[in-house]
Amino acid sequence: MCTVTIVDLPECNGFRLACNRDESPNRPQALPPDIRKAGNLFYLMPVDPLSGGTWIAGNQAGLVITLLNVNPVKDRYVQNTKGFNAPSRGVIIPALMQCCSAESAMERAKSLICSDFLPFRLIITDRNGGYELRVTGDQKEAAMISYKSAPLMFTSSGLGDCVVEKPRRILFDEWFSEISDITNKQDAFHRHSWSDRKEISICMRRHVACTVSFTAIEVNPEKITMTYLDGPPDTDAPESMVALTPVGVLV
Repeated sequence: MCTVTIVDLPECNGFRLACNRDESPNRPQALPPDIRKAGNLFYLMPVDPLSGGTWIAGNQAGLVITLLNVNPVKDRYVQNTKGFNAPSRGVIIPALMQCCSAESAMERAKSLICSDFLPFRLIITDRNGGYELRVTGDQKEAAMISYKSAPLMFTSSGLGDCVVEKPRRILFDEWFSEISDITNKQDAFHRHSWSDRKEISICMRRHVACTVSFTAIEVNPEKITMTYLDGPPDTDAPESMVALTPVGVLV
């Protein structure tokens, strides 16, 4: 359960991906961003202590990947029952961090991912654009995405993705109708909460789940930076920042 946005940063030849992570308050608290190595590349990721994996990461090649659950309302009970034995989706992104581009990561993902995982979407990006890869059982559907002409949003919810898609999309379109001061506007969007609709807000709260952290990864030719808020972004949550120097393969 997440809300992800991507904005273009043409003034620095880069982009910024931001993610609200929504989880059960009973799930162990994630560990702050760590620097790891895959193949010849170092990458950044916060760590889920249950799986040792992550829901978001970025590497020295300028590749950024995040994962959202897929939640059809009708099949929710079946999915949750299967989930007790399904492998953690948190292991998927680290297995792709050796890739040097969104295209190569997308192809590697399609070859690695098996039908044992619960349904999910991967948002795979670099400085040229990227892909959305939707995986449901044996079905894998890939579509190209581009944040160059307008900001992008992807969202999910345990209430059912269709429940939150429309109101969040309307807010997103209104929020980014004018592109100015884009990174501050992106941060403010991820802090937004409707006082009378907290359960479907961007920074959401309900009894069984809430927004537990905010992560932003900014990529440009000079630096890859991950900013991590260990708590809801509309609170005074502890903040940490880690950066990597790009390598020659930055796409």
